[in-house]
Amino acid sequence: MNSVKELALLRTTILFVVTAFISISSVAKTTQPNILWIITDDQRPDSVSAYNQAVYGKKQSPLGYVESPNADKLAAEGVLFTQAFTNSPVCGPSRGSMHSGRYPFRNGHYAFELTHQNPDFVKPTVSEVMRSNGYATSTFGKEDHYIYKWGPGQGFHNAQLFDVKVHFKNDLQKNGLGDLFTKAQYDKNYNVIGTAETVLYPDGSERKYFLKRNKAELTAEDLAARKATDQEFDILRAYTRGNTDLILGESTLSQRAKQLTLT
Repeated sequence: MNSVKELALLRTTILFVVTAFISISSVAKTTQPNILWIITDDQRPDSVSAYNQAVYGKKQSPLGYVESPNADKLAAEGVLFTQAFTNSPVCGPSRGSMHSGRYPFRNGHYAFELTHQNPDFVKPTVSEVMRSNGYATSTFGKEDHYIYKWGPGQGFHNAQLFDVKVHFKNDLQKNGLGDLFTKAQYDKNYNVIGTAETVLYPDGSERKYFLKRNKAELTAEDLAARKATDQEFDILRAYTRGNTDLILGESTLSQRAKQLTLT
C-alpha cells in the first residue's frame, strides 16, 4: 500500500516538475525582447543633433542648422557612440559587414560582389543567429547585403536569410508603392538613357521626370516638374557632391524659418 502511495506521489511530483518546466520555458520564450534594428542612409554624424550636443556642446552642426527629433529620441533612450567607424566608405560592403559581423576583406565584399553562405569559412549572418535562437526575422527597405543563394553558380537568388523580406525597390516601387525615388531609365535595347525621379501620391497619381538625360539636355518640362517637387516637399538637394540630385533635407529657407521660431 505504501508503495502504491509512494508511486502516486512520485508521479504527481514528476508531473508537477514537468509542468513547471514547460511553464517556465513558455514564459522564457514569450519574454524574449523584440529587436528592431533601424539603419538610416547617407548621413554624416553631425546630421544628428544629439551627436552634436555630445561632441560640440550644441545641437547645431559646424556646417549649420540640424534637426533630427526621431534620432535624438533613440539616442536618449539608448547608448550614443561618438567614436563609431564604418568598415567601408562604400554602401554595399558596409551593409555586408554589418550583416555578417566581419570585415569586408573577410566576407568578400569589396564593392558590389555577390557572395553565398556555402563555404566552410563563412560565419552566420545576424538574422541567421537570431533565427537559431527562436526569433522570426524580417527586413523592410534596403538591406542589400549582397549575400545570395548558390544557384548552382553565383546569382541574385534569395538566400532566405529572413522569414519576411520587403524590398523598397523590388517589392514596393515595382508595384507602384512608395513616395519619392530615383531610378535608371533604359531604352528598348537596355541601354541607360538617364535617371528619372518619381513621386507617388496616396491617391495613386504620380509625377515623373528626368533628373539626367545621358545624350540630351533636360527639357523645360523636366525642370518644371523637379522645381514643383522641391517646392512641394521643401527639399534641399546636394550641390557640392558628385550626385547633385541627392536629397539632403529641408531647404535653407525652411531651416532659417525654424531657427527664427526657436530663437
